[in-house]
Amino acid sequence: MAGVWLYPVRLFALSIQSILCLFNFVVVITVAVFRFNTMGKLASLSLFGSTYKVEDDTYVISTETTYADDGSLIFGLWITSLIFVVMQCILGCFAVSPPTQDMLREWGVKVNAEEEDTVVEVNVDNLDDNGES
Repeated sequence: MAGVWLYPVRLFALSIQSILCLFNFVVVITVAVFRFNTMGKLASLSLFGSTYKVEDDTYVISTETTYADDGSLIFGLWITSLIFVVMQCILGCFAVSPPTQDMLREWGVKVNAEEEDTVVEVNVDNLDDNGES
């Protein structure tokens, strides 16, 4: 939102947007490779505990969360990230090709020139060389 008023913020966001989009795409691919390969599928079926807790200065495997829970969580986060990648593609294509004034008129949006019905008349006889009266 700050990029609307501050041009340097817009330039910074434009320069870092490509990097973040690429990073998100790499994360989606990496998670898909490791979560949906044979080992990832088998691990997500396991009901064995996946967390440790300390009891009497020793680590004990806790069944508060299982590998099946972790697999469900990773799948949900992967779907969310995939939605962000698709939305980024849609918004990126829209930013490259914003609507024209004709398209805006078809949608019922008034263009700036159409909103102003007043005409300003200026008497040039009363103006000096600088354009001031």
